[in-house]
Amino acid sequence: MSSQLQLKSLVKSKSDQMRNRKNGSPGAGIHCRYIKVNKNVGIKCYTSEVVRDGSCYMQTQAAEHGLGPKVYNKLQIDGMFCYVTEHVEIRQFDFEDTVPGTDDVDYGEMIDNLQTELKRKINYMFTDVSESNVGFTKSGRMVCIDFGEAFNYDRDHRFGK
Repeated sequence: MSSQLQLKSLVKSKSDQMRNRKNGSPGAGIHCRYIKVNKNVGIKCYTSEVVRDGSCYMQTQAAEHGLGPKVYNKLQIDGMFCYVTEHVEIRQFDFEDTVPGTDDVDYGEMIDNLQTELKRKINYMFTDVSESNVGFTKSGRMVCIDFGEAFNYDRDHRFGK
């Protein structure tokens, strides 16, 4: 079976479960449901093509600068609009906790730096960057994984959004 068919089969088997998952449960945001496929990739699924495409676009821009997980192909499966993404590790932490392997950097400082870099490099503000909306790549780099509450700083700020 091709990898494309395997992904479609996986999403179909999980689609009812994803639609019924409560917001706030692991892998369940307001707009997105996440399925871990293996240690390297996962699938983000949406009920709206417009929301999927917007999130995919912003994540692709962030990934080009090492600020978001890599993005692979888009899929439409069983009424869900999906895309394949690099799987990253989610950690539970307090903002004041020191990041392992650093001299004295805390998670709050890392999140502030991530927000600054996202604004500087792709001109988007992320208003919902929290421990559940960031992940860590295999190399240990913190990346943004939730692009649902992002806005273009110049365009949206200028018009009062």
